[in-house]
Parts: sequence; C-alpha cells; structure tokens
Amino acid sequence: MLTLNFSSNRIRSIELDTFKNLSNLVTLDLHDNKLPPTKKSFHDGVFRYQKKLKKLYIHNNVESPPDSGSVIGGFSSSYPDGAFRDLLALEELIIDGMREIYFGTGFQFLEQLKSLSLGGGDGGTCQTRNLRNKTFENLHSLKTLDVSHCLLLNIELSSFEKLKNLHSLDLSFNRYLGLSKAGEAMYGLQNSSLKILDVSALSRTLGPSITLQTHHMEYFRNIEIEELNITGNRIELIDRNAMLYLPRSLKKICIRDNHISFGLYMLELSILTNLVWFDASHQGSSSLSFDSEKQNSRDRRHSGQNSQPVKWSITLTVPPNATYADFSYCKMTYNIENFHFSRNKLRELNLSHNFFSKWIGPISGLTHLEIVDLSHNFCDFIGNEFGKHFPSIRKLNLGYNYLGYTLHNGTSTILDDFPLLEDLDISNNKVRVFPKTILKNLTLIKRVNLSSNYLMTWNSDIVNFNMRTLDLSRNLFEDVPSLLRYQVAAMNTKAFRLYFEGNPLRCSCATLTSLIWMTEHASRIHNYAEMQCVDDGNRKIVMKNIHPVILGLRKRCASYIGLTLGIMSLIMLVLCLGIAGIVYRCRWKLRYLFYLARMKNSGYAAAEEEGDGPSFEFDAFISYADEDRRFVVEDVRQILEGRLGLRLCIHHRDFLVGEAIAANILNAVKSSRKTVIVLSRHFLRSYWCKYEVEMAKMESIYSGRNTLLVVVLESIPVKDLPSDIVQLMRDDSYVEYTNDREGRELFWQNIERAIRSV
Repeated sequence: MLTLNFSSNRIRSIELDTFKNLSNLVTLDLHDNKLPPTKKSFHDGVFRYQKKLKKLYIHNNVESPPDSGSVIGGFSSSYPDGAFRDLLALEELIIDGMREIYFGTGFQFLEQLKSLSLGGGDGGTCQTRNLRNKTFENLHSLKTLDVSHCLLLNIELSSFEKLKNLHSLDLSFNRYLGLSKAGEAMYGLQNSSLKILDVSALSRTLGPSITLQTHHMEYFRNIEIEELNITGNRIELIDRNAMLYLPRSLKKICIRDNHISFGLYMLELSILTNLVWFDASHQGSSSLSFDSEKQNSRDRRHSGQNSQPVKWSITLTVPPNATYADFSYCKMTYNIENFHFSRNKLRELNLSHNFFSKWIGPISGLTHLEIVDLSHNFCDFIGNEFGKHFPSIRKLNLGYNYLGYTLHNGTSTILDDFPLLEDLDISNNKVRVFPKTILKNLTLIKRVNLSSNYLMTWNSDIVNFNMRTLDLSRNLFEDVPSLLRYQVAAMNTKAFRLYFEGNPLRCSCATLTSLIWMTEHASRIHNYAEMQCVDDGNRKIVMKNIHPVILGLRKRCASYIGLTLGIMSLIMLVLCLGIAGIVYRCRWKLRYLFYLARMKNSGYAAAEEEGDGPSFEFDAFISYADEDRRFVVEDVRQILEGRLGLRLCIHHRDFLVGEAIAANILNAVKSSRKTVIVLSRHFLRSYWCKYEVEMAKMESIYSGRNTLLVVVLESIPVKDLPSDIVQLMRDDSYVEYTNDREGRELFWQNIERAIRSV
C-alpha cells in the first residue's frame, strides 16, 4: 500500500504500532479528525516504520487553541518532534498552526522536508499569533513555507534567517499583521534563495487606505525575488522612492484589488527591466484624469502663452520587457485619445470592465501587442485613428459594448488596421447591421463572435474560407440567410462550426429551403440536434425531429409555391403589357418632354414676350422630304425668303452640326412661329417627316397656339393618307399647290398670310 486516507473521521489517538505493517507507505492523510499536533496524539516513535513516507497531512485537527503545554525555549507549544524525527523521507507536511509554535530538534533529521504548510490556506486551522526567531531554526531544508490564513500579529526580525534555501513564502491573509511588519520580516531573508513571495491581504478588510512607504521595502533590494503578490492591501499611494527598492530580478508582480491612484512612482516602472507580467486589476478607485491635461492646454492658449493649438499627449511608462499587463476592473472613465507608451514588448493587454466609452486614438508605442481585451467598457464610438499603430493584433475582444450604434452608421473600416487578426469578439454590442465590407481585410480571421446581438440578416463578405468558428447565436434570425448558407458550404476546413442556437428560427414555407440546407450541413452547425424552430402553430420543434416536418412542408408548400409563382407571373405580365401600352401611346409626348428637358439643361431659352406677342428666331420651319428639296430651294426659299422677306428654317441648311436630329427638330419647331408641312407621297414615306409632324403637334398642345400649316404639293387620295394627317387637315388650314400662274400668286399670298398669323 502506498497511500492511506483516514481523513474526515473522529480519530482521537493513534496507538504506537498502528502503522507497523505499512513500511512502504508514501502518502498518509489524517486531516479533519480529532488529532491535534501534540505529544498526546502523536507518541514518540509512532512513525518509526514509515521510512519511505513522503507526504503527511494532519491539518484541521485543532478545534480551538490548546491550553498551555510544556515550555521549550520560551515557547508554549511545541510540535511532537519525537514522533516526526523518524520520517527521514518526508517531503511535504501540512499541519495545524497552534498559538505559539516551535519545531523542535527532532526536525533536524528531516533533511528531505521541502514543503511546510501550517494549514490555514489548505482548509486547516491556524491559530498562530507570533513567529519567533527560533521557530524554524531546525528546518534548514525548507523550500516552500505557507503561513497564510493565520492570526499573525508579529514576526520577529530573524524568524526566517535559518531558511536560506527557502524558495516560496506565503504570508497572505494575515489581516492583523500589516505590510510594515511583513516588510521587517524580510530582514532574515536577505541573500536567501527566495523567489516567490505572497504578502497579499495583510491589511484589515474595512480598514483605512494606506501608503506603501519606503521602509516597507528597504530589505527587498537584497532578495532576488522573481514573483511578488501584494494583492488586497488597500494601497492607495506609493512613496516615490519605494519602487526603487524592488529587486531588479522581479519578473511577475500582482498588485490587484487595491486603491492605486496615479503618482510619480509610475515613472519608475522602467527600472524593472526583467518584469514580464504585471497585474494591477480590480482597483477600488482611480483619481487619474487625463482631461486635466487638455484643460491645462486650453488655459495656456487663453492666457496667451501659446497662440497655436496645443496637441496634448499622455506618455505612459511601461517596464521595457513586460509582455502582459492587466488593468481590468479599475473603474477608469477616460476617453482613449492621444496616448503614447514608452518602449516596451507588451503582447497582451487587458482593459476590460472599465468605462472607456470612446476609443478615439491615436495610440502609439504598442507595436508588439497581439491580444487586447476591451470588453465591458460601454463604448459606442471608435475613431479612424484608433487602430493605426497596432500592426500585430491577433486577438481582439470588443464584447459587451455598444458598438451597434457605430456599425449602424456605416462605419465599416474600424478593422482595416488589423490585417493579422485571427480572433474577433463583438458579442453583446446591440448590433443590428453588420457592414458588408467590415471583414474585407481580415484574410487570416479564424473566429468571429457576434452572439447576443440583434442581427436579422447577413450581408457581410467573408474572405477567409479557412475559418474555424462563426458565432451568430442568440440573435434574431428566422432562418439561415442565403449568403450565409453559401459561405458556410464553401468553408475549406472540416473543423468549421456555425453557432446558431438561440435564434427564433421558423418552420414554414418561407424557411423551407433553409431547413433543408441545415439538415444537409448539420455537421457544421454546433449543437444542431438540440436547436429548435417554431411552426405556424407556435409549436417548438427540435431539429433532431425535423425530417417529418420537412416532408410535410414539401407537400404543403409545393402547391403554394406554384400558385404564388403563377399569380406573380401573371401580375408581372399585365404590368409589363400595361406599361408598354402606355409608353407606346405616349411615345411622342415622352420624346417631346425628353428633348425639351435636354434643351433646358443645355442652356436653350424659350422665346421671350416682346410687345403684343412672342418673338421667334424663324417665321417658319419647312418640313419636307429630301426628294422635294428642289421645290423648297427653288420656289419656297426664293419666294418666301427672297421676295416676301420671311425667315425660314430649312434642315439641310439651318440644323446645328453635331447635334442629334431629334434635338434639332424640336429646337426648330420651338424656334419657329409655324411648321410648314410639304405634303407629298415622299413625305408620307419619311420617318423623320412623321417625327417633325408629331413634335409640331406636341408643341401646339403644350404652347396652346396653332403651329401647323399643310402645303399639299401633289394630289393624294384620302384613302392613302394616314388618319392623323387627315385629322390635321380637317382641324387646321391647308394650302394646295397649283401650276396655274395666277393661282400660284394666290398660293404664295395665302402661305405668307398663314405664316404671319398668330
């Protein structure tokens, strides 16, 4: 047998030969009985057969402080060294701490004893009030000593002087001891092997705040401590020179759960050149105010000391080789603006659970930073300069803020400065819209957490299809959006998981495609079998039972889909035909309005009122087919322009070069008092002649004046004329051309009179 456990019984005594046949015993556990560490409970020689025993646990055996016992060297209580002297292989001892303790001469034989605990921190009972100069004089080999959770009032100056091999000392949770007496106790540990020291919780829980003074630290400089825990001591201020007494060997320091406020001592942190780990979290308050720096800058400007705007900046001193710093739970309420850090190698920074509501930036000097925790900060704004100087960020926790407001306003560039980012947490941020391009530069992203937001749709582009996790749980999705389905299916790694539980999924015809996709890709959906959806009757259906529901939906939704598609197609066809009919019917009106608007935008001005009526650039616009050009050039132009003095617009002469024909036509119609139609069979076959007639008709409608005059150049039967030309000749005046000389004179006079009439 190697291990024997008799713990949590009611053993009151041990007979001398109880363990006679257990010579190979390695571990003996007798804790939580009725065996106080006295000679009455542990007789001399009770362990004489346990030459191989390495671990002995006899703590939590004292219910109350023992009465006065034998006095040895001025001590009222001595451990039964006659019983323990035979444990030559003992390495670890956990024992109750009595009021006054002394480890007698029998402990000199325990050369292998490396770890001693007086039980207070291990669930035992420690009533020890004082540590004397001779308490540990026979424990030369100790490397680990735990005197935590006792009732220590005093430690004599040389109590630890004999413990030259001591590596770790725990004095924590001795609320009546105080930092001053603990500092004095370090006198005996000068030039020892001590590397780890825990002096946390040495001040009274509800006591006043204290100042860490120089004399508390004066013996530390001669101890090569590497880890120091000074948690929970109600420290508010630190003497300026106190930090100078810290050993340069210090690698880790924990000063959490105090009341540290800003002071010049922070500038002395740079002397700790070996410090790599620093925990200053859970501070009760902080009086540091960076706003005062800005106010001082404003005051200097107002006083005339500097007429130029002052760009203020705060420089924070960091141990040059530190890689981890924790400032969480410090109640800091500042805007993160223009900060500069001294030379450092920080890789991980925890600023969570504060009140940094605006992250403006820039922040410089943190070029090695890889992990940042800014969660639980009530932040609702991130500036464009915030991430400019963080080139190495791999993990960024922005959870439990209010970034939904920033993202909703279209800010999609807040992550552009983190090209190496692998892990992003934006959970619990009231995000309603996740911008489309916010992940465009994150080609190495592995994990994105958007859980517990208000997302209903998914529109974001994923560029890295080697992702491992996309957490969209506890949002407002009723199905898996089509873009998201495509992206999940395209993931290259089999280890990818989509977290989608906690969303109000629906089981209906509208989400049938999504439900089918989920069954086909169940291996990529975390906890798929236990997820639920709600049908049209508000019944919750577990996904592991979804297959019969999908079959029912397929049958029920098929007819609905066909009917819906048919009705939609019919509606679209009717709408298209109706729109096409309206466009065809109003085609000339639409063309007229289009070119009219184009003329206005290009600077064309309509004719202005002069005298009794409007003035025009031309008296008449001659609309004719090219085959009738000879008549227009030789007769119309010579007589109406040359002899009668009318101003004519003739397209082959007066149209603007480079302008569209349709625009030239409308310009000619609007710039002329009349539009004269030279009606012939060639005219009826010309598209542009018909276009000119329609534009003139539109001008008559919109201007309210009679603009059309028909000149019948040749006799055409009515049956060969279009209905709109016939209607035009009935409604408006027309003139017939004749070869008779006298009739020709009357013809030209009628044309002139018709053109000049309003």
